[in-house]
Amino acid sequence: MDIRFSVKYLGIVILLSSSLYVSAKTIRVYTWTDAKGIVHYSQIMPEHSSYQEFEIKEPVNLTLPTTEMLFDEAKPTLVEELDKRSEDYCEKSRHNLNVLENFGEITAIDESGQEKILSSADKLEHIELAQKRIKMFCEATL
Repeated sequence: MDIRFSVKYLGIVILLSSSLYVSAKTIRVYTWTDAKGIVHYSQIMPEHSSYQEFEIKEPVNLTLPTTEMLFDEAKPTLVEELDKRSEDYCEKSRHNLNVLENFGEITAIDESGQEKILSSADKLEHIELAQKRIKMFCEATL
């Protein structure tokens, strides 16, 4: 057996095996336009030299979340988070109502950042608002 033949054979084997390895991750595509103006696409390299070569990579295999990932008990759920916020708002609303009903003169900060003493009409409006918030956050059930 001739040494040149075995080196040539070994080179072909290495080239083919490396191209198979590359093709597992990417696909090489050749494109050219023939004399009639028809565009061709092929994975086999054309014999003429007027072609373009490009590679298409395989898409990334994205995994969908499992049921355990979606309903992981260690993480707070949206409902639990909303319940916690609702409890906080309930406590604040009850506190506001208590202050409005039990203190005579109440100072509040208006939209412009200025302090002002609430009038009787303003105080009644804030009491009604606090009562509505208590109904919404303390008495509502999901």
